[in-house]
Order: sequence, then structure tokens, then C-alpha cells
Amino acid sequence: MDNDGVSQASLRDAPVVGRERESSLVAAWSTTVADGARALLLRGDPGIGKTTLWRQALSAWRSAGGTVLVTRPVAEELAHAYSGLVDLLEHHIPDPVALTGAADPIARGRTVLGVLRDVAAERPALIAIDDLQWLDAASARALRYALRRLDSERVGILATMRTGSPAPDLLDLRNLLPPGRLDTVDIGPLDPPAVRRLVGGVLSTVSPRTLRRLYEVSGGNPMFALELARGLAAGGGTQRGLTDGRDAPPNLRMPESLQTAIGLRLDGLPADLLALLETVSALARGSVAQVRRALPEQDVDRLLDVAARSGLLTVDADLTVRFSHPMIGSVLYDRVGPLTRRRLHARLADLTDDADLRARHLARCTEEPDPAVATALEEAAGRASARGALGTAAEFAEQSLRLTPPSDTDAERRRTLELIRHLAAAGDMGQALDIADRAIARLPSGPARAEALVARAQLEDDDIDTGEALLERALDEAGDDEALRGRLLDQLGWLRGVFRGDLPGGIRYAREALRYAERSGDREFQMSAAAGLSNMETLAGTPRPDLMDRAVALEDEIGRPPLWAGPRVLRAEQLMWAGDLARARDLLEAAVAHAERQNHERWKPYSLYDLAAVEGAAGNLARADRLLGQAVESARDCEDAHVESWIFYRLALVAAWLGRADEARVVAGRRIAQATRRGERPGIARARSVLGLLALSEGDPRAAAAELLDAVHLLDEMGLRHPGAVPALPDAIEATVLAGQYDTAEALLERLTGQVPGCGAWADAALDRASGTVALARDAGQAAVALCRSAATFSALGYRPDAARAVLLAARAHQRAGQRTLAADAYAEARGEFAAMGARLWAQRAAEGLERVAPGRASGELTAAETRVAALVAEGRTNREIARELFMSVATVEAHLTRTYRKLRIRSRSDLTRLVMDGSLTVRRAAAATRRGGAAAVPADRHRKV
Repeated sequence: MDNDGVSQASLRDAPVVGRERESSLVAAWSTTVADGARALLLRGDPGIGKTTLWRQALSAWRSAGGTVLVTRPVAEELAHAYSGLVDLLEHHIPDPVALTGAADPIARGRTVLGVLRDVAAERPALIAIDDLQWLDAASARALRYALRRLDSERVGILATMRTGSPAPDLLDLRNLLPPGRLDTVDIGPLDPPAVRRLVGGVLSTVSPRTLRRLYEVSGGNPMFALELARGLAAGGGTQRGLTDGRDAPPNLRMPESLQTAIGLRLDGLPADLLALLETVSALARGSVAQVRRALPEQDVDRLLDVAARSGLLTVDADLTVRFSHPMIGSVLYDRVGPLTRRRLHARLADLTDDADLRARHLARCTEEPDPAVATALEEAAGRASARGALGTAAEFAEQSLRLTPPSDTDAERRRTLELIRHLAAAGDMGQALDIADRAIARLPSGPARAEALVARAQLEDDDIDTGEALLERALDEAGDDEALRGRLLDQLGWLRGVFRGDLPGGIRYAREALRYAERSGDREFQMSAAAGLSNMETLAGTPRPDLMDRAVALEDEIGRPPLWAGPRVLRAEQLMWAGDLARARDLLEAAVAHAERQNHERWKPYSLYDLAAVEGAAGNLARADRLLGQAVESARDCEDAHVESWIFYRLALVAAWLGRADEARVVAGRRIAQATRRGERPGIARARSVLGLLALSEGDPRAAAAELLDAVHLLDEMGLRHPGAVPALPDAIEATVLAGQYDTAEALLERLTGQVPGCGAWADAALDRASGTVALARDAGQAAVALCRSAATFSALGYRPDAARAVLLAARAHQRAGQRTLAADAYAEARGEFAAMGARLWAQRAAEGLERVAPGRASGELTAAETRVAALVAEGRTNREIARELFMSVATVEAHLTRTYRKLRIRSRSDLTRLVMDGSLTVRRAAAATRRGGAAAVPADRHRKV
């Protein structure tokens, strides 16, 4: 525990999160020490992460072979002369008494200088001081003497220092070293995404509203955020303690150490200063003018000056008043009694002209139902939602419902539905579902309850059976309300067609819903009905782009729907299935950016999921993998089990493409188990298609055929006939041909031929690939023509994985036709494409084919000189450095690389490095050439594909 009463244990084992910029600056600074003594000062508040970065730098220095001299002084040791010096040098001086005895100070300084020079002569030395402000004066004096006399010695000084510390920097680094040899890194607060990653080891899920509050209270300080997260985990998030200010959830438990430390600062403050601080805590973030109006009898300017000099408040340039750290305000507010708080908020409500601030203060000073206050809060919730403050909108909506008189049943019903929508948009799905279920249980049978049932169905929770039963019951209760019946049919259409996999039934509901929507005049309903019917008709193989155009136009007019992905995202999916990746990516990039700008947690996982699908289809597998990780985290934080289950399909697919076979099987198995339990046939079909694709990549066509035929059977049962939506049918044709099941393949090809018309360029290219694959058994030349045409189309469309698979099959066709050179070229091209994407198992299949038709070419048949050049390129050497080491000209190096690229069918140094680093190409660096004899004729290892 340091002098602020805050435990440092929170960060002792914490990872370096959100400090990429600072880490890179420290790493860059480390490389400059080779040119002579330099210093780096890490400055920041207590708990901000200075020591974590400092430790990271120490570890890197040791790993690089340097020597580290460490001292970690504390305030209690300021009076202990030479304690810091002994810590630094006790392992490098025979007699530590020489440092602490009554020797002449100059002699002591010379001793320190000699030790530093001896250490630095062997390897670079780092003087590492954590909390420089506590270094004792005697140690600082000796170090100053030594450091002032260093010049070209490889010595670095890495120190951390607390901002705002009353203790001075006794080393005086700024004046100690020559100009340009001191660098400073100021370490500020983490941003919210970094705080989310930091607390991930403590809290498996964090609702967006809780994260927002945790961030506000911690001020982005990692140590405080971890302490708060541990308090939340210890009590399930319901503890009394650090509230969101102001008597509203979510609650965070203030760690005792922090409460005590802050409480000690507040105890004993003068009454007038305490009154000022209490007022500012109720304002949360107000202006000097507001504080003056709230305390007309006080000398506010004098008190603000006292509070600022005491480190309690900060007055910004725009005269905004805030606490120097949010935790001070939270603890102070929590210490104020409830009656005092209400009086404060009542006074502040009367003084403000801002409608939203007035509504907030009224909510906090009003205990009993009040129709006027409830209306003001309802209006404030609408304004907050419109500007993207979705968490604030949910809080206003909660308070509006709380203060609605029970006798006003219409207002209560309306505000309940609004609260459900606001909570879902803010990412608090658990609470939204709970409120919906309680409303359904409370309301009598009839249209009002049917409205609540529609709202609940829109949340798409994990229980499809319950959702379907509730919607069917609501149809019976809707009475003669056509608009309500239409919305129920719309929801039933989505559930039956998209989730259950009964496309004919879903389309019937959707068509009827659209008729109701067109009569209703409700544009949001019309948007949902048109988009839903277009989506299902497209899945059924009869695309209706006109309907999606109508839905997108409505989205442009009225905005993105709050509880589902929206027409633009669905249009992007259709474009991806049809073969227009570029437009699909543009729409989805915009959707992700819009969700981020609006802080709309409900939209984020959907948009990330679909953007990952586009990147995977384009062969950007690493980016797809990262996006899916973000989507899963977002879905879990929102408690959105439904969308999380859908993400598992894409996770398994990307893992299969990247060759992570065990992971792909586990995740696909989880998806199948979930979908089976839920009666969700599309989920089963998609997961089985992944397992089939994985078996194909592993060279097991029989296993692939079994999985893919099961998927095709399910798709037929569902009426899902768009080959691009779930490409099990084209893949099944390839698997059955390779497994020797030619009759089955012919029947599947006939089915695919009937499905393709009107489904877009991707389906046309898939049909060419399937036709060519089936032709392998009877006419290899015809097969090669179709497969090359398919590869060219896929490549032009930007579907690199599909193009590479077509090239691999074309290689088989050339091989069967006896065209060994063409086959070898095609196998080499496929291998290069797969390797560049990171598709390890597919690259292995291509390499095996290349080895069969051209033994040795899988390695590129590199010469010994080409081998040596490739090895050095993989180490990151430049052409000039390679030429110098291998005693050849730069032009010769360039010639070797040109031949190497041609042999390996790659385009760049990065492709070559990737082949070496991922094991696709094995090289052993040849022995160095003799210094005077030119390049030694040392045989290189034979390259091989692994």
C-alpha cells in the first residue's frame, strides 16, 4: 500500500492493455541507448500503469541480454541515506559499505561511475527507478555525479514519476544530461475499450451501462478499474456503495482501501467547503456560474480556489467545475444523506434552464409518482436516444416509468415498451427481457399484452419455443387491431422462416404482414415487413431486391430500427451471397461505424458478424478472426445469447479455413448442440457445412460428403435454395466427386443448376466449379476449361478462397489430362494463394498435389544461393544487408529474389517471409561466407512443405 492508501497489488500481474503507443515509444527509446547514455521518464497519476510499462521494459531489456540495476524507493525511505544506491549496486560492488560509509562524496560518486562503466562495457546497462520522487537525496547526489560524466557508455535511465507529487526530482534529469538525451512519456487514462479488455479477467461479461459507469468512476485509471471490477464480481453487481451517482443502477462496490483513503481527505474539511463539494457532486459536472447560483450566500470563487489548491476540484478553461478524480465525487455523494441529496437536487432543478438536466434533478428529488416529472423524463429519454446517449436514455426511461401514476395505464404501457427498447439498444438485454416478461405476466389478455409480446419477440432471446408460443398467443389477443396483427405476423414470419428454417411458412406470414403494413401507414412496420419478406424470398432462391430497396429507402427516412440489424445490413448480406463483395463491405463498414457513433450495443454484434463474413469470403481471414472476437465480446456484454449463437458458425468457419481443426470442430459442435436444442435447423445446416469444408481441407472427401449431404438434406427440407447463402450444395458436389460417388454428384449438380438462375455472379461461378468438378470423371479437358473459368470469375469478384479452390481443382483436371506442366503451375498457384491467406490445410493439399506432378517443386527447387537469400529475407534483412553478408552485389540479390518469387508463385518479401515463418517453406540459413573467400559453397537444406 502506498501513501495514498491504494493497493498496488491490483496491477502487479495485470497485462499491458491499451498502451500500444506508450509501449512502442519505450521500445523505440531502448534502441537509442547504443549511442550513449539516455534517460526516459514515465509520468502519470498513481495506478495509471507507469509501473506496468516499466516492468515490461525491464523484461525486454533482460531478454535482449542487457543488465538491469533496479531500485524501488518508497516515501518512508526518504530519510535513509543511500538506500536507493544500495538497491541499485549491491550485486555489482564487492563491498557495499563503500557506498554507505563516511567516505568522501566525490569518492563515492567515482565508485558509482566506475561500477556503471564496468557493467556497460560488458553489455548495455539500465538504471531502473520506480517512483523517482522517493529516491533519497544522498543516492541522488552520487548518481548525479556519475551520470553527468557518462558519454558514449551504453547506459539507460528508465524512471517512473508521479504527477503532482510534492517531492522533487532530485536527479534533475532535465539538466543532468546533454540536450536531446531525455525523453518523457506522459501516461494518461485508458479509453473505454481498453478498460473493457483490462477487466475481462475479472468479469466475464460487462454490460455496456456498467462499463460506462465503471469507466466514469475510475476515470480510466487501470488500478481503480480493476479494484471496482473485483468489488463488482465479489457481490454480483448489486452492492450498495459506489452508485451511478445518484441513486440509480448499476451499483459498483467501492473497495474499502479507496473509501478509506478518500474519506480521510474529506474528514475535517470546513463546513462551507464541504457544502461546495456536495453541490458539485450533485451537479456531477457543472459550471462556475451554476455553482454560484446554487450557493448565493457563499464566496464561491474563494472556495473553488481552496478546493483546487487542495487537489479536490479542477476548474477547466471553459469554467467547468469537476472533481480532480471522479471517485472523490462518488464517495462524497454517497456520504451525503438521502434527505440532503433530495434537497440539493430540488434546488438545482429550479436553477437550471437545460431540460435534460432539470429532468435528471427532478427524478432524484421526487419520491412519489408525479405525472409532470414522468413526462419530462420520457421526453428527455427520447432526446438522449436521438443523440446516441443510449445508456442515459435507458436511465431516463426507468425513472419515467417509476414516477408514472399507476392509474395512468396507457402511459405505463407506453413507457414500459419504450424502456424495453431503450434497454435493448443500450445493450442491457437481460433487464429488457425481465421487464418484458413481468409486463406480460401483469397485463390482462388483450391488445395491450399483445404489444408487450411483440416487444419481447423483437428481443430474439435464446428461447425460440417460448417466443413462438407467445406470438401465437398474442395473435389470439390482438382483436381487430390490424396493425398489431400485422406486426405479430411479421415477427412470426422472421421466427419461422429465418430461425426455425420453415421458409415456405415464414414467407406466407411475411406476405400477409406486408399487406397489413401497407394499409397501416406505419413506416417502421413497413420497413420491417418489406425487409423480412425480401430476406426470406432471397433465401428461397427467388430474390426480391425491389422489396429491400423499399426497406432501405424507409431506413433513410426514419432511421435504423432500434432492435434489429436494419435493411442496409440485410442488403449487404444479399450482396455478399450474390457476388458483390465491394458494395457489401462498404455497407457493413458504414453500419459498424454508425453503431459505434451511436453507442448502440444491439447493432454492434450483428454488424461485426456480417463484416467478418465479408472479410472471410474475401480471404482476409486474420481480420475476420479479429472481428468475430469483437462480436462475441459485444454479444456477451449485451447478454444477447441469440446473436452469440449465430457467431459460433462464423467462428467455426474461419477456424476451419485457418487450419485450426480442433477448434473448428469444437465450436461447430457447440453450434449444432445449441441449434438442436432450439429447433433451429439453419444453424445445424450451417455448422455441418463447416465440418464438411474442414474435412475437404484435411483430404478426407468421404467424411466431407457425409457432413455436407446432411446439410444439403436440411436445406432442402427448409426450402433454402440460394446457393450463396449456405454453400453446402456446391461443396457437396466436390466432396462426392472426390469420394467417387459420381451418381450422387450428378444428381446434386442437376439440383444446383436449377437453383442458380437469378442468384448472381457468385452462384454462376460456383456452378462452373461444380460442373468442372463433375466433369473430372469423364472429360478432364472440359473440366479444366470450366474450372479455370470459375477461378477467373471468383478472382474478379474478389472471392480469393473460392478462386484458389477452383485453381486447385483445375490442377487436378490438368493432371488427369496428362498436362503435368499446367498441373504443376496450377498447384503452385493454389498453394501460394492459400499460404498468403493463412489457409494452412488447403496449402498442404496443394503442395501434396504439386509434389505428385513435379517432385521437388513444392519447395520451389531453390538453389543454395536462393536459399541463403530467402533465409536472410525472413530475418528482416534489406537487400543491401544481404549483399554485404553474402559478398554479392545488390543486383545479384534482386535477381535471386525475382527467381525465388517466380518459383514459389508469390509476389513480395512479406509473402516469402510468411511462407518461412508459418512453416510452409523450411529453410536453414547457410553457414556465413568466409570473410575473405567470398560466398562459401555450403549446401542448403532441401525446402519442404510441412
